[in-house]
Amino acid sequence: MNEYKNILFSDSEVELVSYMPEDPDLGVVNSARVSYGKKKDTLDQCDIKLINYLAAHNHMSPFRHPQFTFRIRAPEFVARQLYKHCFSEDTEVLTENGWKFWSDITENDKLANVTKDNKYYFTKPITLIKQYYCGDMVEIKGRQVDQFVTDEHRLFLSKRNRKNKKEEFKFFLAKNILKGEYKLPLLPSFEMSEGNEKDYYNSLLYGFALAEGNFTATKNRIYFSVKNNRERHTLKLLESQLPNLNWRQHKAKKDFIKISCLKPDIEVFKGTCKNKSINFNYIKNTKKSYLGVLDGIFFGDGTITSSKCIRITTASEFLVRDIEKLCLYLGYRFKFIECPQNEKHNRFYICTIGKNKFCNTFTTKRKLIKNWEGYVYCAEVETSLLLIKRNNIISVSGNCIGCSYTSQQSFPDHAWNEVSGRFTEYKEQFWKPTSWRKQDTKNKQSSSGSIEQQDAASEIYETTIGDAYIAYRNLISLGVAREQARAILPVGFFTEWYWTASLQACMNMINLRCHPDAQLESSQIVDMIAEHVSQKAPNSYSALKNQLI
Repeated sequence: MNEYKNILFSDSEVELVSYMPEDPDLGVVNSARVSYGKKKDTLDQCDIKLINYLAAHNHMSPFRHPQFTFRIRAPEFVARQLYKHCFSEDTEVLTENGWKFWSDITENDKLANVTKDNKYYFTKPITLIKQYYCGDMVEIKGRQVDQFVTDEHRLFLSKRNRKNKKEEFKFFLAKNILKGEYKLPLLPSFEMSEGNEKDYYNSLLYGFALAEGNFTATKNRIYFSVKNNRERHTLKLLESQLPNLNWRQHKAKKDFIKISCLKPDIEVFKGTCKNKSINFNYIKNTKKSYLGVLDGIFFGDGTITSSKCIRITTASEFLVRDIEKLCLYLGYRFKFIECPQNEKHNRFYICTIGKNKFCNTFTTKRKLIKNWEGYVYCAEVETSLLLIKRNNIISVSGNCIGCSYTSQQSFPDHAWNEVSGRFTEYKEQFWKPTSWRKQDTKNKQSSSGSIEQQDAASEIYETTIGDAYIAYRNLISLGVAREQARAILPVGFFTEWYWTASLQACMNMINLRCHPDAQLESSQIVDMIAEHVSQKAPNSYSALKNQLI
């Protein structure tokens, strides 16, 4: 046994510090009826029916008004498991300034919020999350999906039902979608005005000239020399829709036609094949304008694949990024591959665009669970849905469990303030299990039964804990900074935090951590939280129990 005698082994604790209003059930009812200018002072049977109705029909905003504040004392590994709904560090997220890796996101970045009506807009995140994670990850890979998330991250999917073709998209925990077929939602489009036909054809000319590559520009005219029927048809269409550009036909080589038109006032056609890009200042911020540019590039330099997708080939990396931006505005699926330079050709890129906005179906055979270690990231946003990208494949995914799916208002759903090892030294208090469990032979992340050599396991544990704490104290005495010295402590040491959460967020955690597959130590914490919530809001607790919001 270790010689350090002051080590204290104790149990986890949960204390209800405060809650509001005095009757949380009544708070739910009054917030739901405020639209009618009504308020009640006592709860009756009609109010209980209303609570059940709100829960059954997924009207969740009234459940976000009552608040509970807990003081929780638990081992470090339990604290880290209560919220772990995050993306791997190689995932990018769409911001107002383009794609950024999670590690580069700050609180000042505006993230894309995906709404119920399949649009998106940009707002600052309510909360940013970064934590070191050791455990299972779920990887979903397919032709149009690539996500690598923690096992309890929320995915926004529709389970495929061959009998009932109606699609119902909702949140699934990544670890629970191990069987069956699922669909991803359509990619959203940016909220903008529709525009008019003139916007479309002006942008079509711009996109066609940008992609065609076989034109020369004098001081005031653009010359096109084209051969195939699609290019010829595009020029005839432009001539008929933009007659004010003074179109002229010129002599051309055999099998070619040569046509010119007046050049637009803005200098937008400069650049070589390798550095050409789209000047978004020239394009109106309308759906018709963006569609016109994309169609123009396709008519000039694209093909149709066997799966009815558009394929565009270009030598310009800048144009690839700009085409991706157009697709994001329009809600089209986009991916590209880079073909490196060799003896036969220079480096070029092949872009594939899904303009038919199909829902991608994938089977669970593509999912892999891996043991993983590293930082994971996430953010709370108003709508609970983000646009993310991994390995150049874009998809929609859920965010942290704390936020509900609403596009009309934003309420921070919880607050978390924890003891910091940077500001204070950790006390010699550690967790010790009442019984050592065996690893489950079927479930990689669960335990079952008890081992036989309980005393031997306890001796190893207590000795290691004592040695680690002595080393921690020795580093402190040598003058090592607390923020570095704490790295030597095992995850069994006790931490303490205040957690303020809405009634809805409390019920989400209860429903998640009371699941049979949840770790026992986490379930014990949540059982104590559930006891407090069920006492103060019995009707809401009953209505929301076993319902993941």
